[in-house]
Amino acid sequence: MIYTFNDNVNDILKAGFLYYHTNNLPLYYKEKENNLFAYETTPVSDIPWADILALNKSFPHKKKELLREEFLKIIFFNLRFNKDDKYKVILEGVRESLTFPLKVWLKGVTDISKILIKRKRIVTREIHKMVGFIRFVPIEKDFLIGTALLEHYTADLILINLRKRYPAYTLGLLWSDKGLVLNKDNSFSEIDGKEYFEKIANDQFHRIWKEYYTCQYIAERKNIKYLQKNIPKKYWHWLTEGEIILDEEDN
Repeated sequence: MIYTFNDNVNDILKAGFLYYHTNNLPLYYKEKENNLFAYETTPVSDIPWADILALNKSFPHKKKELLREEFLKIIFFNLRFNKDDKYKVILEGVRESLTFPLKVWLKGVTDISKILIKRKRIVTREIHKMVGFIRFVPIEKDFLIGTALLEHYTADLILINLRKRYPAYTLGLLWSDKGLVLNKDNSFSEIDGKEYFEKIANDQFHRIWKEYYTCQYIAERKNIKYLQKNIPKKYWHWLTEGEIILDEEDN
């Protein structure tokens, strides 16, 4: 029997408990199609928690322990991390947390816990940076759209954070050739990123911002270390402020 799971926290927790009990690694439901041995599978979502907790006398207590916000956030943000091994690493982390006292595990005492804590930090940092850096352009009535430089699956979380600033607007976010819209009713819609990139290609606001920052920029006071601390170099070609530094380096 092979258990399958979806990419939500509840399924991951169930899969981790079953992994601990059976020592058989569950599969992400999309992976079973490429697994020759996954001919008989059971979604963990079909298994009641009561049945899982009955498998081991320590499980009821451990489940209560793992419902701490700090641990749940580690799982949640690791699910947004963009790397092929993320599910295996998360499940290993859940299994470890059933062996260690949680307060000890959260200190990063194992290689897996260190990886998960670090990846959570990377994802939350990307959200924080994008919320601070993204500038919206008015494209239609009550519709603002902006571009992002994303490495992880954070677009919806970024838009949710930005909703606080623009409660009355539809908000769109473009990255690569993808696009996501947060509608006024807080539902999400996918859009063709290429189409909207073309619409904002000649954004006059970008030119205005660059003129403003160029006027404010004093080359003699340039502090590259301070700039790198606040604006990572990987964002320079994307941000107006970074373009000014890149322009100077080219001259």
